[in-house]
Amino acid sequence: MVGKTQTIQKLTKNIITYLVAILFVTSFFSFEFLKNFSDSYYTAQTEYKNEIKKVKTELEKVKELTKNTPEYAAYKLADSKKNIAKKEYFRIKKSESFFGFKSFQLFVGEFAPWLTILIYVIYMLVKDFYSHEKKSGTIILHFAVLTGPLFYLYWILQPFQDLSKFSYYLITALSSLLIVFSVYLFSRYKKTKIQKLEAQKAQLQTQKKEIAKFAYLNIPEDKNDEMVDVLDKNL
Repeated sequence: MVGKTQTIQKLTKNIITYLVAILFVTSFFSFEFLKNFSDSYYTAQTEYKNEIKKVKTELEKVKELTKNTPEYAAYKLADSKKNIAKKEYFRIKKSESFFGFKSFQLFVGEFAPWLTILIYVIYMLVKDFYSHEKKSGTIILHFAVLTGPLFYLYWILQPFQDLSKFSYYLITALSSLLIVFSVYLFSRYKKTKIQKLEAQKAQLQTQKKEIAKFAYLNIPEDKNDEMVDVLDKNL
């Protein structure tokens, strides 16, 4: 009965973990299935643009009627100054842009939080693989969470601009899988190395005991104290 209860509890925990993983993925990517704006917004936007075109058409007529007047000359002077200021503005704007963002500050504001999440998830993965009780559920959860920061970091850095949206998702999933596998290999290598060192240490301790035993049994009794001091210093 106790074993059955423990099995049910373990199964429940795994189900909850998987549901949380699904929730994370859904939260990260659900926006892709939503419209940017409503149909009424696009309709209003189109009407507004059409009205702007009409205003520009009428403005051209006004310009024609006011040519060779002081008002038109003042307009042209103001327009030329505006164009100079506009050119300078776009020059500075371009010089301050960074990875497609308007400024380095805006880039860091987007990049740093996702990088922090990525580092944290990798840290948790390392803990998972170093844990004596490996839980596949939490590893899958962290794999799912990894897709979020990776996707947005790819979007920020834009290394695959010419790829389709599906390719972006595929690369994100493969990158997450690669990170999980790399962390697994790293943790396994470290564990193996530690185990070897511990085995060597145990073997060395055994050898020391054998040497001490041999020395104790094969030296004269009057030399025991002297030999004990030697063994303490060297073993």
